[in-house]
Amino acid sequence: DYVTMSLANAVEGLLFFYHLHGRADLDVRLHKLLLMAVAPCVAVSGLEAWNRHTLLLPMIRTAFTLLQGTWFWQVGWILYPPFPGNEWDLENHENMMFASIAFCWHMLGIILFMSVVYMLVYHIYQVKEKHRGTEVELGPLSSHMLQAESDSDLD
Repeated sequence: DYVTMSLANAVEGLLFFYHLHGRADLDVRLHKLLLMAVAPCVAVSGLEAWNRHTLLLPMIRTAFTLLQGTWFWQVGWILYPPFPGNEWDLENHENMMFASIAFCWHMLGIILFMSVVYMLVYHIYQVKEKHRGTEVELGPLSSHMLQAESDSDLD
């Protein structure tokens, strides 16, 4: 599964890399920024194939996959504006700088979103453990530890 996902992301990256010829400067910048979200997905998915017992790699992959999705929406909004009369100047350097800043905002937003979700899940889990009478210990993120915990619930 992980190798297939890594290959799929690699093909996506190659398609967007060779999709740049003869395009306007802003269009090229938008596609290159998208490649900066695709490349880590390829690497992390490949690493997950050999190290399935960690939660850090899926969290990183999820963040970059979310970045791809939100950036696709942003690129569509810039290149094909939904409202007539609001077209972007594809050769303007200021627009290119804004696109780079917007990409950073997307990364920041995703990090904040994932942090909030992580904290909510952690606190819900902590409350659940207090009701069971056990203490939650913080340790390294490890999926096999969570699996062992959930297996003991079935006994």
